[in-house]
Amino acid sequence: MSEIPESGPVHFRATIKGARYDFHAVLGAPAGEGRWRFIIPAAAQHAFVLGIIAVGPTQFRMVDLDWDTAQEIGSDASGGARQVEVDSSMRTGKHQWHEIEDFTVRP
Repeated sequence: MSEIPESGPVHFRATIKGARYDFHAVLGAPAGEGRWRFIIPAAAQHAFVLGIIAVGPTQFRMVDLDWDTAQEIGSDASGGARQVEVDSSMRTGKHQWHEIEDFTVRP
């Protein structure tokens, strides 16, 4: 079950295996060969941030961009947002992000 809130930092809410989650989706902008840049707004820090990478016309990959890690290893962006670059192996420097392949497991 899912719902789309009317406004705010949460793009959608979903119930996964009986637990409710707030999600914020962020589209990755190309940042060079095999790299994508994500801007994560500060208002989304209490939601699960889904980084979405378009890899084809109807294909994409998703990465869990948790706020605490983005705060630690990302750089400042306007309005308190954090900027994170992720490469095709889902890494930022030495940090390995969690790629979301399906929602059968709770985030």
